Amino acid sequence: PPALSQPLNVREWMLLSAKQREIESQDNLVLKAYYIGAPKPTNYTVILCHGYKNSALSMAEYAAVYHQAGWNVLVPDHRAHGYSQGRYITMGWMEHQDLILWSNSLVEQNPQEQILLHGLSMGAATVMLAAGSPELPLNVVAAVEDCGYTSVSQELQDKVSRGLGLPTFPLVPITSLLSRLQ
Repeated sequence: PPALSQPLNVREWMLLSAKQREIESQDNLVLKAYYIGAPKPTNYTVILCHGYKNSALSMAEYAAVYHQAGWNVLVPDHRAHGYSQGRYITMGWMEHQDLILWSNSLVEQNPQEQILLHGLSMGAATVMLAAGSPELPLNVVAAVEDCGYTSVSQELQDKVSRGLGLPTFPLVPITSLLSRLQ
């Protein structure tokens, strides 16, 4: 891959450097990811998890930093984001199960793999949910939670009041009820 010191946009670098990967989720969705091998062979891989309504490409700067530090980098598009299939965003719940599948896929390819999970915003919640799961492979040795949200309810209140300029009551309770019914 081109050296990052050259005047190349990091998103362009990521697109040019990455190989496409895909897995099938537990509910039969095709999930896509970008994989960038380290400059020299290593057993260290970071999985980067993007935030709500972003995509894997939004993590390009993080990918570049880890790559320059000598790591393999896997950057999935979460379900219903980017090139991954899906209709619903579950704020980390189904996404953390997908993250466990991505981790297991790395371990299947290399049983010596040492994995770091790093998530931003909704990706941070995804990482924390995965980190607390007994299904996560022991090869995951660390996790970085960057700017995770307090709760789904608080996040929804923020989106409604600041994002839409609407009162949170009765929209948030009604939305929560509809989500549970769905």
